[in-house]
Amino acid sequence: MGTALACLLVLPAAAQAPCSGEPPLHANGAIPDTPETLRGIPRTPTYRAFLPDHVDLSSYFPRPGDQGAKGSCVGWAVGYAAPAYYAEWAENRDVNNARNIPSPAYIYDLIKQVGSCNTGSKISAALDLLKTGAASLAEYPYSPRFCSPPPESLRASATDFRIDNWELVDIHNIDQIKAELYKKNPVIISLHDSASFDRLKAGQRIRIATTVGTRSRWSNAARVADQE
Repeated sequence: MGTALACLLVLPAAAQAPCSGEPPLHANGAIPDTPETLRGIPRTPTYRAFLPDHVDLSSYFPRPGDQGAKGSCVGWAVGYAAPAYYAEWAENRDVNNARNIPSPAYIYDLIKQVGSCNTGSKISAALDLLKTGAASLAEYPYSPRFCSPPPESLRASATDFRIDNWELVDIHNIDQIKAELYKKNPVIISLHDSASFDRLKAGQRIRIATTVGTRSRWSNAARVADQE
């Protein structure tokens, strides 16, 4: 059984650079939450203590996967990445084992909007779902082509990876985001990506311009694991 833990959310999405016109390799799918939805969500406490120059939590995360053409980025960021991090860091579970990683498909298939497998979902819906738990990647393997809801029998037993609650980070105060990373809490974000970001390869870095008012594609969900 997973330990109940808190997750964090940063909204709204960041601005981005214009698109190059190249067709995307991966689908997007993060639907922004409305201010009304987030109004009652608790905020992270103000942090005024020491912050180091560098924090890196990436060693506790599972190996990055590939969502393909399925609009499941929220399932990957909120499900596959964040709870697996806590399973490794807080519970000393081996995230090289699929039984210790939440299934991104389980989360996406339950919270996606009605329609095809490239429709989107909301970060808040994924976090709320984790209050009851999720199936592991071993129990519910990922498929980029199928998105039917998991069977009721699996939902009844999917109580691992539960969280108690989740909180919002003040996006206007970068030290608040750094503070959560320093406290070993990964931060889930929503951003507008670009064709260059979509084609990012292992070991590469990209700087996304903050040109206000530009949008190239739908929002994408990701998790922040380091800062410097």
